[in-house]
Amino acid sequence: MFERELKWEGSSYADVCAFPEKTRREAGYQLGFIQQNLDPEDWKPMRSVGMGAREVRIHVEGEFRIIYVAKLEKAIYALHAFQKKSKRTRRQDINIAKKRLREIVYRESLMMATKHITPASGNIFSDLDLPDAENLKLRLDLMVAVRQWVEQSGLKQTEAAKKLKTSQPLLNDVLRGRYERFTIDRLVKMLAAVGKRISISVREAA
Repeated sequence: MFERELKWEGSSYADVCAFPEKTRREAGYQLGFIQQNLDPEDWKPMRSVGMGAREVRIHVEGEFRIIYVAKLEKAIYALHAFQKKSKRTRRQDINIAKKRLREIVYRESLMMATKHITPASGNIFSDLDLPDAENLKLRLDLMVAVRQWVEQSGLKQTEAAKKLKTSQPLLNDVLRGRYERFTIDRLVKMLAAVGKRISISVREAA
């Protein structure tokens, strides 16, 4: 399963790590989908930041936002993360993301290495200091596999749900990234129903 590299620009990593634990879980799933070239559940384009910038909208324990760009060649960059306390995004937050995006584009054009980017480890949940990171990552990978199968099948949701031996509302929850509705066992059974085999490797932690 191909996973694009995620890099944290400026203080964005520390800012996300300062989110409440439940918010970080949700952030982990949404960023995990982005790394698999899938859309997060709730997002909007941020043209005021720059071409290709998007905002992930997280509605867990308050309103939180992560502005990122996935259109650049080298990696996905998290530009800025913050708690939103008013209806309109503050100009200060837009300007921070805009400045960081300009810096990334400039560096990429010169192929420069930088000191103030935090690279991801390969497990977004571990990066966000969540205690059950391995469980969460496995569940994410299984949900991504279901989403990819549905997209590749070309079936309507009702038809795909029958193949996966689940209901259409539950399949819709998978496609929307509602991870809290699903155990690993349930996701494995859905994939097995369409002939997918699951393998798990156990190795020493880095």
